[in-house]
Amino acid sequence: REDGTPTSVVVVSDITGRKRVEAALVDRERLLGVVTGTIRVGLVVVGPDYRYQFANAAYADIFNLGPADIVGRQVPEILPRAWSQIQPRLDRALAGERVAYELSLPAPGDGSLRYFSVNYEPRLEASGIRTVVVVVMDVSESKRAEEKAARMSERIQLATRAARLGIWDLDLVESRLAWDDQMFALYGVSRENSPGAYDAWLAGVHPDDRERCDRESQQARAGISEYDSEFRVVWPEGTVRVLKAIGEVFRDGTGKPVRMLGVNFDITERKNAEAEA
Repeated sequence: REDGTPTSVVVVSDITGRKRVEAALVDRERLLGVVTGTIRVGLVVVGPDYRYQFANAAYADIFNLGPADIVGRQVPEILPRAWSQIQPRLDRALAGERVAYELSLPAPGDGSLRYFSVNYEPRLEASGIRTVVVVVMDVSESKRAEEKAARMSERIQLATRAARLGIWDLDLVESRLAWDDQMFALYGVSRENSPGAYDAWLAGVHPDDRERCDRESQQARAGISEYDSEFRVVWPEGTVRVLKAIGEVFRDGTGKPVRMLGVNFDITERKNAEAEA
Protein backbone atom coordinates (compact mmCIF):
# COMPACT_ATOMS: atom_id res chain seq x y z
CA ARG A 1 0.00 0.00 0.00
CA GLU A 2 1.04 3.63 -0.51
CA ASP A 3 1.05 4.34 3.24
CA GLY A 4 3.61 1.60 3.81
CA THR A 5 1.29 -0.91 5.46
CA PRO A 6 2.45 -4.46 4.63
CA THR A 7 0.16 -6.41 2.35
CA SER A 8 -0.01 -10.08 1.44
CA VAL A 9 -0.85 -11.54 -1.88
CA VAL A 10 -2.66 -14.89 -1.98
CA VAL A 11 -2.73 -16.83 -5.26
CA VAL A 12 -5.44 -19.45 -5.50
CA SER A 13 -5.23 -22.03 -8.26
CA ASP A 14 -7.84 -24.67 -8.96
CA ILE A 15 -5.96 -28.02 -9.13
CA THR A 16 -9.06 -30.19 -9.12
CA GLY A 17 -8.53 -31.26 -12.73
CA ARG A 18 -4.88 -32.13 -12.16
CA LYS A 19 -5.77 -34.17 -9.07
CA ARG A 20 -8.35 -36.10 -11.04
CA VAL A 21 -5.79 -36.92 -13.73
CA GLU A 22 -3.26 -38.01 -11.10
CA ALA A 23 -5.87 -40.17 -9.36
CA ALA A 24 -6.86 -41.73 -12.69
CA LEU A 25 -3.23 -42.54 -13.43
CA VAL A 26 -2.81 -44.16 -10.03
CA ASP A 27 -5.96 -46.23 -10.59
CA ARG A 28 -4.73 -47.23 -14.03
CA GLU A 29 -1.36 -48.31 -12.66
CA ARG A 30 -3.07 -50.34 -9.93
CA LEU A 31 -5.32 -52.00 -12.53
CA LEU A 32 -2.32 -52.74 -14.74
CA GLY A 33 -0.56 -54.28 -11.75
CA VAL A 34 -3.57 -56.47 -10.97
CA VAL A 35 -3.94 -57.59 -14.60
CA THR A 36 -0.26 -58.33 -15.24
CA GLY A 37 0.01 -60.03 -11.88
CA THR A 38 -2.91 -62.41 -12.41
CA ILE A 39 -2.84 -63.36 -16.09
CA ARG A 40 -0.94 -66.57 -16.84
CA VAL A 41 0.95 -65.01 -19.71
CA GLY A 42 4.51 -63.87 -19.16
CA LEU A 43 4.97 -60.15 -19.73
CA VAL A 44 8.22 -58.17 -19.55
CA VAL A 45 9.64 -54.90 -20.83
CA VAL A 46 13.26 -54.92 -22.01
CA GLY A 47 15.38 -51.82 -22.61
CA PRO A 48 18.07 -51.17 -25.25
CA ASP A 49 20.73 -52.42 -22.83
CA TYR A 50 18.89 -55.79 -22.67
CA ARG A 51 17.91 -54.97 -19.09
CA TYR A 52 14.52 -55.94 -17.70
CA GLN A 53 12.51 -52.84 -16.81
CA PHE A 54 9.38 -54.77 -15.82
CA ALA A 55 8.43 -58.41 -15.24
CA ASN A 56 5.14 -59.90 -14.11
CA ALA A 57 4.72 -62.92 -11.83
CA ALA A 58 3.84 -65.33 -14.66
CA TYR A 59 7.16 -64.63 -16.39
CA ALA A 60 9.15 -64.92 -13.17
CA ASP A 61 7.44 -68.25 -12.39
CA ILE A 62 9.03 -69.76 -15.51
CA PHE A 63 12.37 -69.57 -13.69
CA ASN A 64 11.08 -70.17 -10.15
CA LEU A 65 11.89 -66.54 -9.33
CA GLY A 66 10.00 -63.47 -8.23
CA PRO A 67 9.59 -60.31 -10.36
CA ALA A 68 12.02 -58.46 -8.04
CA ASP A 69 14.68 -61.08 -8.85
CA ILE A 70 14.43 -60.23 -12.56
CA VAL A 71 13.86 -56.47 -12.86
CA GLY A 72 17.16 -54.64 -13.27
CA ARG A 73 19.05 -57.67 -14.53
CA GLN A 74 19.97 -58.33 -18.14
CA VAL A 75 18.31 -60.99 -20.29
CA PRO A 76 21.49 -63.10 -20.74
CA GLU A 77 21.75 -63.34 -16.94
CA ILE A 78 18.32 -65.01 -16.79
CA LEU A 79 18.56 -66.94 -20.05
CA PRO A 80 22.27 -67.67 -20.65
CA ARG A 81 21.80 -70.88 -22.65
CA ALA A 82 19.14 -69.41 -24.93
CA TRP A 83 20.81 -66.03 -25.39
CA SER A 84 22.31 -66.95 -28.76
CA GLN A 85 18.79 -67.56 -30.06
CA ILE A 86 17.25 -64.57 -28.33
CA GLN A 87 19.77 -61.79 -29.05
CA PRO A 88 19.42 -61.51 -32.86
CA ARG A 89 15.64 -61.48 -32.58
CA LEU A 90 15.66 -58.99 -29.72
CA ASP A 91 18.00 -56.73 -31.71
CA ARG A 92 15.52 -56.75 -34.59
CA ALA A 93 12.73 -55.75 -32.22
CA LEU A 94 14.86 -52.97 -30.71
CA ALA A 95 15.33 -51.72 -34.27
CA GLY A 96 11.54 -51.46 -34.61
CA GLU A 97 10.49 -54.86 -36.03
CA ARG A 98 7.75 -57.06 -34.62
CA VAL A 99 9.11 -60.55 -34.02
CA ALA A 100 7.39 -63.84 -33.17
CA TYR A 101 8.99 -67.25 -32.67
CA GLU A 102 9.01 -70.39 -30.52
CA LEU A 103 11.59 -71.09 -27.84
CA SER A 104 12.26 -74.27 -25.88
CA LEU A 105 13.69 -74.06 -22.36
CA PRO A 106 14.54 -76.70 -19.73
CA ALA A 107 12.19 -76.56 -16.76
CA PRO A 108 13.80 -75.74 -13.40
CA GLY A 109 14.23 -78.91 -11.37
CA ASP A 110 13.62 -81.88 -13.64
CA GLY A 111 15.09 -80.27 -16.78
CA SER A 112 12.24 -81.39 -19.03
CA LEU A 113 11.73 -79.23 -22.10
CA ARG A 114 9.03 -76.59 -22.07
CA TYR A 115 7.92 -74.78 -25.19
CA PHE A 116 7.04 -71.09 -25.34
CA SER A 117 5.50 -68.79 -27.91
CA VAL A 118 7.42 -65.49 -27.79
CA ASN A 119 6.24 -62.17 -29.26
CA TYR A 120 8.27 -58.95 -29.34
CA GLU A 121 6.38 -55.68 -29.68
CA PRO A 122 8.69 -52.64 -30.14
CA ARG A 123 7.66 -49.46 -28.32
CA LEU A 124 9.04 -45.93 -28.65
CA GLU A 125 9.03 -44.14 -25.29
CA ALA A 126 8.34 -40.41 -24.91
CA SER A 127 12.05 -39.98 -24.19
CA GLY A 128 12.87 -41.32 -27.65
CA ILE A 129 14.33 -44.55 -26.24
CA ARG A 130 13.01 -47.76 -27.79
CA THR A 131 11.98 -50.62 -25.54
CA VAL A 132 10.45 -54.00 -26.31
CA VAL A 133 7.32 -55.46 -24.73
CA VAL A 134 7.75 -59.23 -24.60
CA VAL A 135 4.78 -61.57 -24.33
CA VAL A 136 5.61 -65.19 -23.45
CA MET A 137 3.03 -68.00 -23.49
CA ASP A 138 3.64 -71.59 -22.41
CA VAL A 139 2.51 -73.83 -25.30
CA SER A 140 4.07 -77.05 -23.98
CA GLU A 141 0.79 -78.97 -23.81
CA SER A 142 -0.28 -78.10 -27.36
CA LYS A 143 3.26 -78.76 -28.63
CA ARG A 144 3.32 -82.20 -27.04
CA ALA A 145 -0.14 -82.90 -28.43
CA GLU A 146 1.12 -81.97 -31.92
CA GLU A 147 4.16 -84.23 -31.51
CA LYS A 148 1.96 -87.07 -30.27
CA ALA A 149 -0.38 -86.63 -33.24
CA ALA A 150 2.60 -86.58 -35.62
CA ARG A 151 3.98 -89.79 -34.09
CA MET A 152 0.55 -91.41 -34.31
CA SER A 153 0.28 -90.35 -37.96
CA GLU A 154 3.69 -91.90 -38.67
CA ARG A 155 2.60 -95.16 -37.02
CA ILE A 156 -0.62 -95.21 -39.04
CA GLN A 157 1.28 -94.58 -42.26
CA LEU A 158 3.71 -97.38 -41.41
CA ALA A 159 0.85 -99.77 -40.59
CA THR A 160 -1.09 -98.91 -43.73
CA ARG A 161 2.01 -99.37 -45.89
CA ALA A 162 2.78 -102.72 -44.25
CA ALA A 163 -0.81 -103.91 -44.71
CA ARG A 164 -1.06 -102.27 -48.15
CA LEU A 165 -4.12 -100.35 -47.04
CA GLY A 166 -5.29 -97.46 -49.17
CA ILE A 167 -7.01 -94.59 -47.36
CA TRP A 168 -9.76 -92.54 -48.98
CA ASP A 169 -11.65 -89.47 -47.78
CA LEU A 170 -14.89 -88.36 -49.44
CA ASP A 171 -16.24 -84.86 -48.76
CA LEU A 172 -19.98 -85.26 -49.35
CA VAL A 173 -20.66 -81.52 -49.14
CA GLU A 174 -18.12 -80.53 -51.79
CA SER A 175 -18.31 -83.87 -53.68
CA ARG A 176 -14.53 -84.16 -53.42
CA LEU A 177 -12.65 -87.47 -53.11
CA ALA A 178 -9.09 -87.65 -51.78
CA TRP A 179 -6.79 -90.69 -51.99
CA ASP A 180 -3.40 -91.51 -50.55
CA ASP A 181 -0.70 -93.00 -52.81
CA GLN A 182 -1.61 -96.60 -51.95
CA MET A 183 -5.16 -96.08 -53.25
CA PHE A 184 -3.79 -95.15 -56.67
CA ALA A 185 -1.57 -98.24 -56.58
CA LEU A 186 -4.59 -100.45 -55.81
CA TYR A 187 -6.25 -99.14 -58.96
CA GLY A 188 -3.11 -99.71 -61.05
CA VAL A 189 -2.37 -96.03 -61.69
CA SER A 190 -0.05 -93.40 -60.27
CA ARG A 191 -1.08 -90.08 -58.80
CA GLU A 192 1.04 -88.26 -61.39
CA ASN A 193 -0.64 -90.00 -64.34
CA SER A 194 -4.21 -89.81 -63.07
CA PRO A 195 -6.62 -86.88 -63.59
CA GLY A 196 -7.85 -87.27 -60.01
CA ALA A 197 -9.14 -89.72 -57.42
CA TYR A 198 -12.79 -89.68 -58.51
CA ASP A 199 -11.92 -90.17 -62.20
CA ALA A 200 -9.54 -92.98 -61.26
CA TRP A 201 -12.31 -94.68 -59.27
CA LEU A 202 -14.85 -94.22 -62.05
CA ALA A 203 -12.49 -95.63 -64.64
CA GLY A 204 -11.20 -98.41 -62.37
CA VAL A 205 -14.31 -100.09 -60.94
CA HIS A 206 -15.54 -102.97 -63.09
CA PRO A 207 -18.60 -101.82 -65.11
CA ASP A 208 -20.65 -104.76 -63.80
CA ASP A 209 -19.94 -103.77 -60.17
CA ARG A 210 -20.27 -100.00 -60.45
CA GLU A 211 -24.04 -99.74 -59.89
CA ARG A 212 -23.90 -102.00 -56.83
CA CYS A 213 -20.97 -100.04 -55.37
CA ASP A 214 -22.89 -96.80 -55.72
CA ARG A 215 -26.02 -98.35 -54.15
CA GLU A 216 -24.05 -99.64 -51.14
CA SER A 217 -22.50 -96.21 -50.66
CA GLN A 218 -25.93 -94.52 -50.79
CA GLN A 219 -27.35 -97.00 -48.26
CA ALA A 220 -24.50 -96.23 -45.86
CA ARG A 221 -25.12 -92.49 -46.18
CA ALA A 222 -28.82 -93.04 -45.50
CA GLY A 223 -27.98 -95.02 -42.36
CA ILE A 224 -29.53 -98.21 -43.72
CA SER A 225 -26.32 -100.24 -43.48
CA GLU A 226 -22.61 -100.01 -42.74
CA TYR A 227 -20.33 -99.43 -45.70
CA ASP A 228 -18.64 -102.78 -46.30
CA SER A 229 -18.19 -103.67 -49.93
CA GLU A 230 -16.25 -105.97 -52.28
CA PHE A 231 -15.81 -105.18 -55.94
CA ARG A 232 -13.55 -105.71 -58.93
CA VAL A 233 -11.24 -103.11 -60.44
CA VAL A 234 -9.75 -103.24 -63.90
CA TRP A 235 -6.24 -101.85 -64.32
CA PRO A 236 -5.41 -99.89 -67.48
CA GLU A 237 -3.55 -102.87 -69.04
CA GLY A 238 -6.50 -105.19 -68.32
CA THR A 239 -5.51 -106.86 -65.01
CA VAL A 240 -8.54 -107.54 -62.80
CA ARG A 241 -8.16 -107.29 -59.01
CA VAL A 242 -10.70 -107.66 -56.20
CA LEU A 243 -10.80 -104.99 -53.51
CA LYS A 244 -12.45 -104.79 -50.12
CA ALA A 245 -13.77 -101.37 -49.01
CA ILE A 246 -14.74 -100.45 -45.46
CA GLY A 247 -15.85 -96.95 -44.49
CA GLU A 248 -17.57 -94.84 -41.90
CA VAL A 249 -20.07 -92.04 -42.43
CA PHE A 250 -19.72 -88.81 -40.42
CA ARG A 251 -22.75 -86.56 -39.87
CA ASP A 252 -23.34 -82.98 -38.79
CA GLY A 253 -25.50 -81.88 -35.85
CA THR A 254 -28.70 -82.40 -37.87
CA GLY A 255 -27.77 -85.94 -38.87
CA LYS A 256 -26.91 -85.01 -42.45
CA PRO A 257 -24.01 -87.07 -43.87
CA VAL A 258 -21.06 -84.77 -44.58
CA ARG A 259 -18.08 -87.09 -44.92
CA MET A 260 -17.07 -90.69 -45.56
CA LEU A 261 -13.67 -92.01 -44.50
CA GLY A 262 -12.42 -95.48 -45.19
CA VAL A 263 -9.86 -97.96 -46.48
CA ASN A 264 -9.44 -100.27 -49.47
CA PHE A 265 -7.26 -103.36 -49.58
CA ASP A 266 -6.60 -106.11 -52.11
CA ILE A 267 -8.31 -109.49 -51.45
CA THR A 268 -7.66 -111.03 -54.89
CA GLU A 269 -5.54 -113.93 -53.58
CA ARG A 270 -8.10 -114.76 -50.90
CA LYS A 271 -10.93 -114.78 -53.43
CA ASN A 272 -8.92 -117.00 -55.79
CA ALA A 273 -8.20 -119.45 -52.94
CA GLU A 274 -11.89 -119.56 -52.01
CA ALA A 275 -12.83 -120.26 -55.63
CA GLU A 276 -10.36 -123.13 -55.85
CA ALA A 277 -11.44 -124.74 -52.56
